[in-house]
Amino acid sequence: MAEEAPAPKQFPSTIGFHYLKSPHYRTVHADGAVGGVSPRAEIDVTFYSERLAIPNYLEMSVGEDGLLGEEVKGTRTGKTGIIREVEATVIFDLAAAKTFLTWFEKHVATLEEALRDKGDRPK
Repeated sequence: MAEEAPAPKQFPSTIGFHYLKSPHYRTVHADGAVGGVSPRAEIDVTFYSERLAIPNYLEMSVGEDGLLGEEVKGTRTGKTGIIREVEATVIFDLAAAKTFLTWFEKHVATLEEALRDKGDRPK
């Protein structure tokens, strides 16, 4: 007697995903990124935000009315220049990189079209 072949596996036509925020979830602003291909054949991207340096210390004059006046020249200490604050590093494989690339291209095209429709020039 011949054995019956197993029935082909049936997959659902849709599948639902629940998005849960990790306790470490946060929103970050990115002005740029650095990174490249890692020794493990993955891509790493470190996102940073840029801002002017803020002082570590400064003195302000105080008026007779108790209100703050001008900064006292020569009292400011701290960094000068532009700060690139490193926000997060994301590491992913080639398959994920291709998915991200497609996703970015789609959303860049959508944004460019919306800006054209408004009469704005894409940056």
